[in-house]
Amino acid sequence: MYKLSKYNNYVSYENGMICFNSMNSSLFKISMSMYDNFCKNENNLLELEKNEPILFETFIKTGFLIEKDVCELSIISFRNKLAVFKTKNYHLTINPTMSCNFKCWYCYETLKAGSINADTEEKIRRHITELITQNKISSLNLNWFGGEPLICFDDCVYKLSIEFKELCRKKQIPFTNGITTNGYLISEAMIKKMKEIELKDFQITLDGNRESHDKTRILINGNPTFDQIVSNINLLCEQIDDVRVVVRINFTDKTLINIRDIIKYFPKKNRNKISIAFQRIWQTFTDEYKVSTQLKEEVNFFREQGFHSNLKGLNPLSTHKCYADRYNQAVVNYDGNVFKCTARDFIEVNRDGYLDGDGTIKWDMKKITKRFGKSTFDNEKCLNCKLLPLCMGPCSQKVIEEGDIEKICELNVMEYSIENFIIDKYESKLSQKQNNSNGKYRV
Repeated sequence: MYKLSKYNNYVSYENGMICFNSMNSSLFKISMSMYDNFCKNENNLLELEKNEPILFETFIKTGFLIEKDVCELSIISFRNKLAVFKTKNYHLTINPTMSCNFKCWYCYETLKAGSINADTEEKIRRHITELITQNKISSLNLNWFGGEPLICFDDCVYKLSIEFKELCRKKQIPFTNGITTNGYLISEAMIKKMKEIELKDFQITLDGNRESHDKTRILINGNPTFDQIVSNINLLCEQIDDVRVVVRINFTDKTLINIRDIIKYFPKKNRNKISIAFQRIWQTFTDEYKVSTQLKEEVNFFREQGFHSNLKGLNPLSTHKCYADRYNQAVVNYDGNVFKCTARDFIEVNRDGYLDGDGTIKWDMKKITKRFGKSTFDNEKCLNCKLLPLCMGPCSQKVIEEGDIEKICELNVMEYSIENFIIDKYESKLSQKQNNSNGKYRV
């Protein structure tokens, strides 16, 4: 015996209906007549099987119909626990400095002069060596943050990366290396060393077109940065074969209008290595905020021009909200303090622990228990939401700070509707099929 999945969604599209199951991300289109028959018989599945046998069988195969004794919430909860606690993939972020060569008005960090010292470096070295040599992790995902981490490229980023890469090689575990940087200090000489340490993943920000960007992302001395950053992004694409550059577009309603201007600065040969990620500057959210179609239009336009781009916020087949929601993850600051979240100021009151002399992390048990004591979606609103498998509730940081789900629900600040999201997924699927049929494959 079967029942309908709780996570079925239907969106009208071009004289038909897109069917999307948020539990398993199955997606297909049916005719309106078939959908009408379904609506007439959704409370009588025996009649639906009789009248629409092909649709009935399709619904079973795609998870729209599930066995009556299946509890989907239990599956979601189990997937979440495995992702949060069982994985041995280790995600370590290092802030080698909280100094920066930029002065952006919306920066949330308390910037400080100085950089990581030999003592903290040795603690990090002991921390990673212990994890790798004692088989406590199955892979190392290293990331660099700050401040501006490239200020310390030779003294810290390169030095520690080359050591950890070699440790991983000896133990035959995967090693990946990424960085969040303003991109201004990148040079050809630096790129040569980046290739040595397999630094291939970059997140670099542009605040709109040249005019908008150079009003906000400026050097400490007030000089513009747009041209240098764009030049360096292209340099990365041309000199690192398998580079992945996420160009984060921090936008407001005003700067999004002219965002297409940036396309002309990136040659077509480089665009398939670049992902455009739109992120509203959080200070510009208002109580009157409303969903519009503009962001979806911009995402589609950048795709048409050869870039990668997706609507953010809802993630099919997700198991948790954020990297910081996993236990096997840490952010080590240049002063040895340890945090879980990179989206908050790295000050003493916010720390979640610290690195001890032997390299072990001494977690603040009160804070870590509050973060991991229960799932972030363990509340009535999330548990009753049809989009739970796509959203997985708020991040643990927001739960700790606020707690009121009505105030921190991600759906309140989404830049697009669920209907737009489903249509976007469907059109992307059609586009991929078309490219495959033409012998064109995009990685």
